Amino acid sequence: MKQRIIINVFWSFGEQLLRKGSSVLITLVLAWFLTPDDYGLVGVLSIFLAVSFAFVEGGYRIALIRKLEVTQCELDTAFYTNIALALMLYVLVWICAPSIADFYGQVRLVELFRVAAISLLLQSLSIVHSTVMQRQMMFKLQLATNFPAALLSGMAAVALACFGMGVWAIVAQMVLYPLINSALFWRTGIWRPTLSFSFGDLRSMSRFSILILLSDLQREFFAKMYVATIAKLFVLSVAGLYFFAERVRDLVVQQLVTAVQQVTYPALAKIQDDDNRLLDGYRKIIRLSAFVIYPCFLCLSALSEPLFEFLLPAKWLAAAPYLRIMLLSGLLVPLHRVNGNIIKVKDKPNWMLWLGLFESGSLMLALLLSYSFGVYWILVGHLCATTFVYVVKSCLTRRLLPYAYSMQLADVAPTLLIGALAFGGIAFISSVWQAPAYLKLGGLGLLGMSIYFLLAHLFSVGGYLMLRELIADRLRK
Repeated sequence: MKQRIIINVFWSFGEQLLRKGSSVLITLVLAWFLTPDDYGLVGVLSIFLAVSFAFVEGGYRIALIRKLEVTQCELDTAFYTNIALALMLYVLVWICAPSIADFYGQVRLVELFRVAAISLLLQSLSIVHSTVMQRQMMFKLQLATNFPAALLSGMAAVALACFGMGVWAIVAQMVLYPLINSALFWRTGIWRPTLSFSFGDLRSMSRFSILILLSDLQREFFAKMYVATIAKLFVLSVAGLYFFAERVRDLVVQQLVTAVQQVTYPALAKIQDDDNRLLDGYRKIIRLSAFVIYPCFLCLSALSEPLFEFLLPAKWLAAAPYLRIMLLSGLLVPLHRVNGNIIKVKDKPNWMLWLGLFESGSLMLALLLSYSFGVYWILVGHLCATTFVYVVKSCLTRRLLPYAYSMQLADVAPTLLIGALAFGGIAFISSVWQAPAYLKLGGLGLLGMSIYFLLAHLFSVGGYLMLRELIADRLRK
């Protein structure tokens, strides 16, 4: 099980690396053609579309993955339910678009919403296919479907941006990605719907999925609440800078963290009744993922300003401090995901809902206390709130699995400590060294990573030893 999980993590990471990596490249290219105001409009779109997609997915993906055996009828039921929810949401978005545009004082949002919402219908066509792949841990095949869709839709967006289409270039990317992705999923033949449907199966899945749905809805809503608030209280360009930094952060976070999350949930769900194996599995996963993820976050945070100077036009430089704080908040994401994963594996969706409400309330309170001081302090408040929520969440999950937050922190502390030593110094040198941006990125980035791996070797950090053992084993084979 351990070997299979880690190998599939690397396949999933490869899929995330190519798909999200191409998205990073495309985002950087688009930034040369688009303005912060354009990204401000996209930020407003993303608020409602993210919540809508969470509703379309309906929690059935998680419900299907956690089941030990799944019937064709259950898959059919989920498939047709997803499509029905997507149709309902599309009509709702069409009707509400003028009101949303009036609220933000941006008449262009009406047409943008009505076109971008087509992506909901297209995404609903491949949710079950993706779930089947994830259940069977077919991440190599998933790579062959997701990457071409990301690349082709991104290239189309760049072409449209070159012809001066502005924000419509990103909207086209939003629609083309699920269109191509769904076509490739169907082409694999991994699953085909039949005409079966069971209200009994729907009720059975809904008992689990409804709580996951409510949890996802409130999480997506409050995660996008910051963009919504900034777009309303500040000028649209500030919201665009914030959203752009958030988009870059999410590309990095999702690429690294989702690879682990996609593999570990279906794998560990199969041993949900064996607490000893489950605990051992989670501890290995968090050590390895922290060792791989933390240096990337810390390096990008330390070098965010030279990164923006080198890759982007000057109009985006003001977003660099936002990205720095966002990446520091991202250090908590693997720990949040592990605790959420434990709750799902242990079949406690009601806990997810109440913890989600608690998290949303904490984030809202932090926003209310910080918004009058500006965007930078909004991000600091968000970091404080997510830290507090993590401590509470880990205390509760200890009742399900004896993996207390003290043990979790002990598993990541060595990695975090050597990362802080390596990249804290790099951040200081970058702030005082007057040198070209490319020299800072190349020289200081390489120096930071060298120090990081040297310290990991000297102090025999657990994640480093696991990674070295895995690489050696694969080379022997």
